[in-house]
Amino acid sequence: MTDYYVTSAEDVHTSTGNAGTIGDPMGLFEAFGAVAAGDNIIVMADGTYSLTTEVLLSTTGTKALPITVFGANSSGTIDGTKPVISGTGMPTSNTIFHHNQVAQFYHYRY
Repeated sequence: MTDYYVTSAEDVHTSTGNAGTIGDPMGLFEAFGAVAAGDNIIVMADGTYSLTTEVLLSTTGTKALPITVFGANSSGTIDGTKPVISGTGMPTSNTIFHHNQVAQFYHYRY
């Protein structure tokens, strides 16, 4: 199981090549592309994540090993902080996270 830290300082729409650690956080889209069953995505509330396209969730967790998305403060501590993920820049859809038919067992905790 791996924790992937995400910061709004990274471009959320492109892969940045960052490791996803607290010291080298990655972008939102990159994190959702990297996860596997049992992994966590920790979204730090260090700004607004302004999306212009949906995040397609295609990786599948399992009932025993879900993929969990946590909100965290700007230092990466999971403390109930709620990051702002805005889809106001998307042209036609109000859906931010789109699960395809195989993506299952995502838990959002913020």
